[in-house]
Amino acid sequence: VTVKEGVKYLTGKIQCQGNILYDDDEIIKQLNLKKGTVLRKKDLDDGLKRAKSLYADKGYIYSSITPDIQYDDDAKKADITLNVTEGQIAYVQDIKIVGNYKTRDYVIRRELAIKAGDKFEANMIRFSCQNLYNLGFFDEVNPDVQPGDTPGKEVLIFRVKERKTGSISVGGGYSSVNGFIGDVKLEEANLFGKGQKVNLDVELGASRSSL
Repeated sequence: VTVKEGVKYLTGKIQCQGNILYDDDEIIKQLNLKKGTVLRKKDLDDGLKRAKSLYADKGYIYSSITPDIQYDDDAKKADITLNVTEGQIAYVQDIKIVGNYKTRDYVIRRELAIKAGDKFEANMIRFSCQNLYNLGFFDEVNPDVQPGDTPGKEVLIFRVKERKTGSISVGGGYSSVNGFIGDVKLEEANLFGKGQKVNLDVELGASRSSL
């Protein structure tokens, strides 16, 4: 195997063009690249994702940030120009819930931090997913997107995978006072899919019973 390592480049000048919503410093800060340090592709790619998230959190999900890298072999450095295309703001045309066979739609929708007509803000979608996980009803919550009826409008889909929310435990023992005693405990955190919690504890014995 013949390997040609090439030149190890250091980070040179970084600048932006085409950006209006954010100034250069705000975008460049997301790259976390310091002048004079080794330029690694993974570090650059991760930084570009963070920079794009700035726009996605404001509803600019169609934005793009493309790096133009000018390599100087003699100086062993690379200057970076970030070409920013902000695009238009996207809005939520409708919200659909998929995969909830037990949990009612309204139980899920009341936990969402975003609704139809809002800007398609990525941070609000993340908050919504976290709220749904916090219910304890789902193993998976995955947001998805489908094109809306007109440009600039998208259909937001929350695909959920429900988990078991009920449990039953049975125990027994013997008491010199009450004889044999049986104990049954029932718990349900999502009764009838309405998000209501119920606990039932039944104790039965030869001379006593309780509910």
